[in-house]
Amino acid sequence: MGHRDPEGLPEGGTAKAAGGLLEGVARDWAVNGAVFFSLVVVVAGLFAGGTSNVVIGLVIGITGIGLPWVAVGRRWPITRTWVTVFAVIVADAIALAVMLV
Repeated sequence: MGHRDPEGLPEGGTAKAAGGLLEGVARDWAVNGAVFFSLVVVVAGLFAGGTSNVVIGLVIGITGIGLPWVAVGRRWPITRTWVTVFAVIVADAIALAVMLV
C-alpha cells in the first residue's frame, strides 16, 4: 500500500486536489470571459453599422455566448471544453477585427 499524507489521502493526493481545483477555477473564468467577449461582439456588431457587421456580430456572438456554456453544461471532457473556449475567443477576435476595419 502507498504512503498516505496526514489527511489520509494517497501520496500526492493533496497536490492533485489543489491542481484540480485551480484548473476548475481557471476554466470557469475562461468560460465566463469568452461569453463576455462574445457579448461585446454582439454589441459591436449592432453598433458598427452595415448589414454584414450586424450579421457577423449576431452569428459569431450568439454562437460564442452559447457554446462555452453548452460545453460546461453537458460536461464535455476538460480538453474539449478548453479547445471550445479558445476557439470562441479566437473567432470573437477575428470577428471584431473584420467589423472594425
